[in-house]
Amino acid sequence: MSESIKRMYEVINGETLYLASRRGIGVANDVIYGCRLTHCHVQIGYPGGASIFCSSFTHCILEVSRTCRESWDGCFFDACTFRGKYYDCRFGLHSRQCSGQGGLRRCDFTAATLNLCSYLNCTPDDLRLPPWPHVTIFYPQKHADDCADLLRDPILATIHESMTHTSPEVVAITYHLPSYIKQTRPWVIRSWELGKLLAKARSEPPPPEPVISLETIRELLQKKSCVFM
Repeated sequence: MSESIKRMYEVINGETLYLASRRGIGVANDVIYGCRLTHCHVQIGYPGGASIFCSSFTHCILEVSRTCRESWDGCFFDACTFRGKYYDCRFGLHSRQCSGQGGLRRCDFTAATLNLCSYLNCTPDDLRLPPWPHVTIFYPQKHADDCADLLRDPILATIHESMTHTSPEVVAITYHLPSYIKQTRPWVIRSWELGKLLAKARSEPPPPEPVISLETIRELLQKKSCVFM
């Protein structure tokens, strides 16, 4: 079995790095820590098997083969391109493990699939974001009150709820709506069924069955200046 990759406190230029290309019991994580990478192509097989912290990436391509749930704390990305699927990642997050600050600028996410991914320590106008059926909400907590009418839609109501509880440090959040609907639909149906039981117990009319329509969601979001799609 080949040894794990450990690159620490290096200046890395023009390399193709294959990280976490294997997994299994006893396989140590590949590590990039405290490095400065420029014009590199970072390919990650199993994102959970790569520990990337406190490093800077300039003009790099970061590509994951499987859905990535890692946030790469303390990393700064400048003019980088992201490829692959990302779920619940936080790009630009600071880390207590390093003196350098996380962040991102001039990055391109148009070739990535992002769901529930947030951006910190950046300017959203500076980013190239994925198009519809993605939607990106800028400064979600700040615009929560302006989006209260989204409560009319069962799926957007869950997004609005998350907006009200989002940290003010979050600059934007991106949703891949087909994935988000698939993930959220069972919860919406369960809530409706519970509402029917409660209405029956109170001898009240039952709530209407929720209608989940991607086109309706699009029409509602198109009216919002804080939404990119």
